Amino acid sequence: DDDDDDDEAAGPQSSRFEESLLEQGLQCPARLLGRSSALMQEVNLWHYSMINDHKRSMFYWTALQSQVQGKRVLDVGSGSGLLAMMAAKLGACSVTALEANSDMVETADINIRRNSLEDTVKVIHALSTDIECTEDQLAEVIVSETLGTLLNGESTIDYLADARRRLAVPNAPIIPAGGAQYCVLAMSPTIARLTAVESSDTCHGLDLGAMDILRDTATTFSPCCLGLNLQSLQDLILLSPKIKLFELDFTCSDREDIPAESEFYVEAVSDGVVDAVIFSWEVWSDPLRTVTLATHLQHGKHDSNAQKSFLLDAAHFSQCMQLVEDVDAAVDESMDPKGRQPVPFMVKSGERLLLRARHNLSRTDLQVSLHRAGPSA
Repeated sequence: DDDDDDDEAAGPQSSRFEESLLEQGLQCPARLLGRSSALMQEVNLWHYSMINDHKRSMFYWTALQSQVQGKRVLDVGSGSGLLAMMAAKLGACSVTALEANSDMVETADINIRRNSLEDTVKVIHALSTDIECTEDQLAEVIVSETLGTLLNGESTIDYLADARRRLAVPNAPIIPAGGAQYCVLAMSPTIARLTAVESSDTCHGLDLGAMDILRDTATTFSPCCLGLNLQSLQDLILLSPKIKLFELDFTCSDREDIPAESEFYVEAVSDGVVDAVIFSWEVWSDPLRTVTLATHLQHGKHDSNAQKSFLLDAAHFSQCMQLVEDVDAAVDESMDPKGRQPVPFMVKSGERLLLRARHNLSRTDLQVSLHRAGPSA
């Protein structure tokens, strides 16, 4: 649940944490010698806030509570071993925790011994796609927390689809049981100021607007890269309702159920400038959606049937965002395309817009473009 870094994925040339320190004449604590630099960065940037996130933990504890008593449980991408230990404490007869990173396997083993759960929980150093099991070892419950800023950003559906086919009994419950990817149009002077030149207030009247030619409106990124927590951003205004891009049932969906391309009509709810499209997701504990976990900036009517909802506000998940420009704005055709500056996307309340979404081949990333739809027929 806390790590998806694969030793093999890092490659044979993956740097060790102490290498860059020693090259600069700095010291490295003995406990960190030989650790992967990528893992060290991941753990120290994200994992402590993740482990300490009460809402996240309560979602999984509540979801596991009614499912694992006396069952064989498989934890895919176990990381620190937290979910595996939860299942054990809640009465699972056995828990197999799969983790691809050797450093995390070592750490999980220590955590499990410290909690006296080594008789119930077994950690295996492997990707779930690389192991085999006998019929009497098939899991009766699968649990996983391979979630990122995008619902399928860490190939969640690929790992769960493989695990349910090969490593579990038919119709085994999966926690979470499903999820949906959303987005919303947003305006924020803070986001604009951090991602574009303020033409009205540049340094001593000097025009630096040419820098905006390099403004990236094509890729998604975490607002944490800008030092932002969108949940606490005072000037953030949502300019549309949440738009559901796709929904997955983890008990039967496959990668192909995420559309390569799709279109959505949406109406602006306020005047403003669409500075960014903000992506969020929600997952649910079971087919009845008894408990939900979400990264939305606000809850909407779509989850009003849930008995309990946990809205995450911790930075380890955050949201994902893509900057926006008016790609259909009139331009000087005689100008070299490389010299054109992006045009801000201005909207009026009630204006009908068309959002086009497209996914990459692995369905782990997406891209949107915003267009004016005109009045409905």
